[in-house]
Amino acid sequence: MRRRRTPPLTTLVAVAALAWLVCACVGTVSDHGPDPEGCEAYSTRDCECASGETGSQQCRTDRTWGDCECEGNGKHDLLCASGACEDSSSGLFWQQSPSGQVFSWAEARYYCDELVLGAREDWRMPGLDDLRTLIRGCPGSEPAGGCSASGSCLEPRCAESCLGCTWNEGPGEGGCYWPPELKGNCWSYWSVSLLTGSVTDAWHVVFDNAKVEYKATDDLNQVRCIRGP
Repeated sequence: MRRRRTPPLTTLVAVAALAWLVCACVGTVSDHGPDPEGCEAYSTRDCECASGETGSQQCRTDRTWGDCECEGNGKHDLLCASGACEDSSSGLFWQQSPSGQVFSWAEARYYCDELVLGAREDWRMPGLDDLRTLIRGCPGSEPAGGCSASGSCLEPRCAESCLGCTWNEGPGEGGCYWPPELKGNCWSYWSVSLLTGSVTDAWHVVFDNAKVEYKATDDLNQVRCIRGP
């Protein structure tokens, strides 16, 4: 009867080592799992901004797409809730949708003083400086632009550099020169600021073309009320 030969010890050790290596590799693959699906880190693609224009979006390191980066992001964002919109660049809260009525200057001031919106009663008519912070898409009329009319320049000559831009080409709905989140007709909106030396003329902004001018207080304009600093 032939006796079964026992493999040499070195052969057994080699086989055991190979088995351990295979198991270790399989375990590593199992622990790692498949590569996550998604975009390629740091790649970019086009995306649509709230204004309808095209922005840029970058893939994060976790292979998910980041926010859509649009011109003016972080500077002009309005956060809207309960009919009011906060402008992070000015700290002001704006009435999102005006009443749709037209008012004389005195009527507009009374309307804002009596407005209750979002359970708040501290609404008021904006000053000229406040109103200009809403202008978007017309650099000359924006607060840092060449328009001289402001709280420190309310004389007639201050309107000479405030002619605005092309009609109805702003970023707002209908081409209004205000943020896309706001509603309403682009027409003229009162400020509480009176022309220097006058009690019968007040400043307003025409959001159809971002022109800053003044007219008689008994004329009719719309108004968008504010609260805040």
